[in-house]
Amino acid sequence: DVMSYNKLNVFHWHLVDDQSFPFESEAFPELSAKGAFSADHVYTPSDVADVIEHARLRGIRVIPEIDTPGHTFSWSKSMPQLITVCWANGKPYQAIYGVQGEMEIFNPSVPRVYTVMNTILREMHFSFASLGMDEVYDKCWLSNPNISQWMQAMNITNAKGLHTYYAERILNIMRNISAVPIVWQDVWDEKVELPQDTIVQVWKDTSDNSEFDTWASYLNQVAGQGYNVILSSPWYLNYISYGKYNTNTSVMNLEFFKYYEVEPLREFNGSDEAKNRILGGEACMWGEFVDGTNLLSRLWPKASAVAERLWSAASVNKSEDAQFRLDVHRCRLLRRGIPAQPLLNGYCGNYELGMGRSMINYPAFNYENSNSNDSTTTAATTATLSQGSTDRPSSASEGQRSPPNAVWPHPQQINASLNLLYIRPNNLTINSNIRNCDIISNATQRYNKLFFPPKLTMREPPSGADNILQSVSLNIRGDGQCEKYIQQTSNESYTLTISQQIAIVESTTVWGLLRGLETFSQLVYINKDNYVVINSTVSIVDGPRFHHRGVMLDSSRHFLPVSIIKKNLDVMSYNKLNVFHWHLVDDQSFPFESEEFPELSAKGAFSADHVYTPSDVADVIEHARLRGIRVIPEIDTPGHTHSWSKSMPQLLTVCWANGKPYQAIYGVQGEMEVFNPSEPHVYTVMETLLREVKQKFPSNYIHLGMDEVYDKCWLSNPNVSAWMQAVNITSTKGLHAYYADRVLSIMRNIDSIPIVWQDVWDEQVELPTGTIIQVWKGADNSWASYLDNAAKQGYNVILSTPWYLNYISYGKYNTNTSVMNLEFFKYYEIEPLMKFTGTEEEKKRILGGEACIWGEFIDSTNILTTLWPRASAVAERLWSAASVNNSEDAQFRLDVHRCRLLRRGIPAQPILNGYCGNYELGMAKSMINDPVFNYDESVWVDVIITTAQSSSTKSTVPNIASPIHTFTSVGLFVTTELLFLTIIFS
Repeated sequence: DVMSYNKLNVFHWHLVDDQSFPFESEAFPELSAKGAFSADHVYTPSDVADVIEHARLRGIRVIPEIDTPGHTFSWSKSMPQLITVCWANGKPYQAIYGVQGEMEIFNPSVPRVYTVMNTILREMHFSFASLGMDEVYDKCWLSNPNISQWMQAMNITNAKGLHTYYAERILNIMRNISAVPIVWQDVWDEKVELPQDTIVQVWKDTSDNSEFDTWASYLNQVAGQGYNVILSSPWYLNYISYGKYNTNTSVMNLEFFKYYEVEPLREFNGSDEAKNRILGGEACMWGEFVDGTNLLSRLWPKASAVAERLWSAASVNKSEDAQFRLDVHRCRLLRRGIPAQPLLNGYCGNYELGMGRSMINYPAFNYENSNSNDSTTTAATTATLSQGSTDRPSSASEGQRSPPNAVWPHPQQINASLNLLYIRPNNLTINSNIRNCDIISNATQRYNKLFFPPKLTMREPPSGADNILQSVSLNIRGDGQCEKYIQQTSNESYTLTISQQIAIVESTTVWGLLRGLETFSQLVYINKDNYVVINSTVSIVDGPRFHHRGVMLDSSRHFLPVSIIKKNLDVMSYNKLNVFHWHLVDDQSFPFESEEFPELSAKGAFSADHVYTPSDVADVIEHARLRGIRVIPEIDTPGHTHSWSKSMPQLLTVCWANGKPYQAIYGVQGEMEVFNPSEPHVYTVMETLLREVKQKFPSNYIHLGMDEVYDKCWLSNPNVSAWMQAVNITSTKGLHAYYADRVLSIMRNIDSIPIVWQDVWDEQVELPTGTIIQVWKGADNSWASYLDNAAKQGYNVILSTPWYLNYISYGKYNTNTSVMNLEFFKYYEIEPLMKFTGTEEEKKRILGGEACIWGEFIDSTNILTTLWPRASAVAERLWSAASVNNSEDAQFRLDVHRCRLLRRGIPAQPILNGYCGNYELGMAKSMINDPVFNYDESVWVDVIITTAQSSSTKSTVPNIASPIHTFTSVGLFVTTELLFLTIIFS
């Protein structure tokens, strides 16, 4: 659908690879029966026909890819005779990390390889087919003595010759069935003579050959040799990054910029006839860390940049203008039910995901056939191959595989038997010795759906079984009371025992009981026979390493609906996080509705729909309270305050230049910015507002921000300069200190504890006792010295520097034993006290940390998938012992936890290749949009939509009616074998 909205006309379907074989061949049904992740993860003939018909009606060709001779491990599950056995030290089936697996790549010396390929390519019966032929890792071929002998007999002298032999045999099959081959450029690199109508897909950027130093020269050479060619090198959309790119006039979205400013013919020097052979290009999305949870938000609107580059004239290339047109188009996609992620700061309307008029889950724009009745679930499965095998040599991994009920975060002490107890579905008695406690009564109701997911089939225990869990008891020890709110120093420790068919959670506080109940819920799982089971004996002694374990959300750059915030609070509780740091207001908007100053949100919010009312705030606080989570609001000043100027311009500093007021200078100052410390009204407003905030938020902590105060505007203003001279302030650092002292004095007066970003401490402002400093600076682990120094100066401190989760990257990281998910690795292997040199008393001032996600390119379409399960890595680092730090093992436990989150309705993105079960997003038993796990109240009748607004006053609407470029192949490539994608995404 969304391809058609962007006038793309080719769907390149990478159907099979090492990880799975989901294509159901009627000629060889065993390939998918044994090679797919499960029977639910298969594209049947009717599925394939459905996709092709859906595409046909939208003017889109579907081109399948059957990639060989490499990337074929999944074939070995049913046809091992086709695959090369790898040798080492005179022994077969020898895996060597980074070199070879036990078995991999087709064996070109086996005749059956070609009979199978002939049959399957004929079965595909497409006029075009992609043959892959990329990344042929040849060490295995050369290690095999039988192949070596065969090569000698055939006078083939090297692995390149062997690849050529294979390629020529397959290309001959394509000639015989009158199909046009498409190949990745590798086989052309090796100078295989290709059929004249072959399409070469360029995906590399550089080569050892100096003649081919960029993709542009590849296009030149391929077309010059008479082959058709399509470009993908600069459009690998799975290579993600943070997004900001500074131009001379603005901060642009790098993801858009780097794809949009590609000109396919920028260095083309061939004839017009050769130019006609450059057919176009494809945006590619490889699936190592992509599945149904994040595919659409990662692709769109980034792929729209590629679409315009391939459709529109080369002269349509001004990124500064295009970003605003694309922002309008992104809002259009939201109105058509596509969860396209943000491109710029700002908003679209009241139809954003999670808001009342959202179309993203509207049935008219979706194709799921979810059925909550009579279903069977695949047991949660770690998303890798079985231990001792490998999908290809670079993906071997030595970590300890995880049981299906691994606890996350890892407890301090755990012992569990391998024997199991049955649990009767929807019939588990929970007792407690604490009466009339809403924390406990609400939790027991809430956890029933977590023990027994609503769409999954669960069988009663076998008749006659006597190993059945009878009950769970939640018991307070001593004189523990039903506290209303969790506090900074609350005790969250607990014990959990299972013995003699009874489970007992004990703690001195209700908060410890909540954490223990969460652990108990994670031990419960549905096994492969669909019985609900748990370990028969368990002994856990557990408690957090750090008191402050938080997540910061930014709801000012893009509005986050209450329903999304509540869902995030749910998943925080599943990870034993206990602080929600709510960055409420910033330059871009003021969504917090103050009863004292209603004009701040009336004029400063994006619209009347993008406001948190007092009842919304109370709803969020109550939702958090019942889950043992404190809500800490942030009112960031004196910088980041442009939104205040919409209603209270007198609070802000007017910026001057060349003797004139209201002068913006790019990269230096805006027309107005930062509070004016010389204005008395600033402090009266702040005192009134902070008193109101304290009254609404019961945590007694308020985050004051005080970061990134850009001082050029202060210095430019003659009135501020004159005032500074009058009060003997000699620098902008002194001016910031003056402002900070005044506001911190307000905090003392209202008896509230301040939290500040480290900037004001950097400037040596004397902070009140008890102030918490949030460290966010210090690349390359230099943040450790900030923790050391702040704690030694008597301040409490929390760490965020290494946990800015909006700084995203592709994800792969090569260790000595595996290819890990870099996003997980780089957050998990942080040790907050790694260089701490203070006393034990000073160490106690390191309260913990927070994962932060800033909202420049984040809204409700992608916040949950961007955060989870990456924030889970932070959660374990802050809860578990420092000695729990083996990333190789942890990746498998986290993969199990990620599947658990899917079963709880959280769209957590993949961290490893593989699958969870038939409850993945878009599949029949998915819980992600199930009402049980959601809080939005979408209304799909009598809809009135707020006009789509670009995040700038400069906005245009594209009106391109017909193609004016020569490219005829305008495509999108999606891989479905690494992580299965259901056909909702056609």
